[in-house]
Order: sequence, then C-alpha cells, then structure tokens
Amino acid sequence: MTTHHPAPLARTSRTIALLTLGLLLAAPGCVAVKTVSVEGAAASSPAAAPRLADPEATGRDLAQRFFDLLASEDNVAALDAFLSPAFQICRADGTFANKREYLANPARVGTFRIARDEFRAYQDGPVLTVRFLIDIDETIDGGRVRALRAVRTGTFLFEEGAWRLVSWCNFNPVPR
Repeated sequence: MTTHHPAPLARTSRTIALLTLGLLLAAPGCVAVKTVSVEGAAASSPAAAPRLADPEATGRDLAQRFFDLLASEDNVAALDAFLSPAFQICRADGTFANKREYLANPARVGTFRIARDEFRAYQDGPVLTVRFLIDIDETIDGGRVRALRAVRTGTFLFEEGAWRLVSWCNFNPVPR
C-alpha cells in the first residue's frame, strides 16, 4: 500500500474550504447555480436516495457489511462493488489509500464487535455518515492490530441504486 503523508495537502484543502466558506457567507445573494452538461454522463437522473426511517439501523448494517467483507477470504470483487469509485481510507497511523490501492491490499478482519450504544448515523439526502466505537482484531499491511474502543467514521453515498462506501477513517483507541 502506498503511504501518503497529508500535511501540505491538508493545509491547502483546509485553506480552500475556508476561503470558499468565507465567500459564501460574505455574499449569500450572489451565489448562482448552473447546470453543466458533462460528456458521457447518463441521460437519465439517478434514483433518489431513500429517506431512512432509522439511519442508525441502516448505518449499522452497512458498517457490519464492510467488516463482514473484510473478514471474508475472497472479498475483492464484493469490496469493489461496495466501495465507491471515489473511496478513500485514512488509518490511525496517518497512512491512506484510494480505492485501487486499498483493493490491492485490503485489511483482513478477524474478530470484531461494534458498540451499539455508541453508534450514531446521520442522513442528508444521498449521504449517510456513521460514527462508532469498535473492538477489533485485524491485519493491516501484514501487521496484526488489536484495538479496543477504537473510533471509526464512514461516509456512504446512495449511487446507482445502492449505498456505497465513499470514505472511511480509523482513529486510535479511546483512552479509558
């Protein structure tokens, strides 16, 4: 897996985001939205995301599915279908990977337990975000990692008629 160190890019991205936010707040009446036609784009509009009655239940199911795929021996094809083309992962050690890099060397999960009482999910249209604590035993880049009460966050996007994982972030365990 390619190891990236995000410091310069993160500062640049943060600066751009803050400047954009400043412009939007300074001139709210000056914002215009224009529809742009992209060559090769689908002619029909995509299916609208369902309005979830219980975002936490759906979020738990999606997180469970991701870990089940990582626990499976033959998971690359299923992971490829589950991950959005825009997928990115950031690990607790600061390394990260895009979809192609991750599929070349996905984590292998042994045992895991998602804390139900610490699970939160929020939906806004086609976006579903999740945050939770997990006890997990996994292998990342050939090294065994056991984490208790580690925070995970993820972002799912409803595209092509299904929820697909766009981003995933692993954090160090929460001190007790």
